[in-house]
Amino acid sequence: MEAGDRANAAYCLEGIADLISTEDQGERKTRLYGTSEAILETVGAPLYVQMHDRELYARTLEELRSRLGEEAFETTWSEGRTMTTKQAIDHAMEHQAPSQEPPPSPEDYPAGLSAREVEVLRLVAQGMTNAQIARELYISPRTVNAHMGSIYHKIGSSTRAEAARFASEHGLL
Repeated sequence: MEAGDRANAAYCLEGIADLISTEDQGERKTRLYGTSEAILETVGAPLYVQMHDRELYARTLEELRSRLGEEAFETTWSEGRTMTTKQAIDHAMEHQAPSQEPPPSPEDYPAGLSAREVEVLRLVAQGMTNAQIARELYISPRTVNAHMGSIYHKIGSSTRAEAARFASEHGLL
């Protein structure tokens, strides 16, 4: 921003939004995406040149719209579009209070599953493919496959359906 490169500042806001947002921070992510789009329009920079990036952007917005509902999405999107770059950066960097419940420690996971294996298992239980899980967790499909092998071994299962049932029965969803 200080160097006058507003387009890259806008792209960075989206990157920060992707890094900090979690299930309960959809509004925060939507605001930052709204600010980014408004900045890019102001400076005349394209949203995305690469087709892959445009598709990912569109999917992200659809996910946010679905998660928040149309009215809440439009409200927070509009709020983001009216934020200054400085306000958006401050909003992105705000400290989020930790949830009241601490995350389970690895000893709390059944069958000796690691935290990452539980993440993968949750996504499997949601019906995601290995490729979708890889994109979601920013790992390779091969790594997902390795995690699945370890999960199957630890829970004594050999199918995704059995793994999903295990996740449900052990409160991992």
